[in-house]
Amino acid sequence: MMTSKPWYLSMGVVGALITIILAALQIDLDQEAKNLLTENVTSLLTAVFGLIALIGRIRAKTSVRLK
Repeated sequence: MMTSKPWYLSMGVVGALITIILAALQIDLDQEAKNLLTENVTSLLTAVFGLIALIGRIRAKTSVRLK
């Protein structure tokens, strides 16, 4: 069974967005630099959204229950 993930955690999507942004800004990077940038942006997004989830849970007014 294939699991899903949010679009912003997909290295393919992030890589495509970075390529589009670099092309729009007319910045030329080699493939190794693009791959490194994609990995770093993906890691940063993972950390940011994990922090948002943690803050949301801390500020929540109701408890979480497993049925």
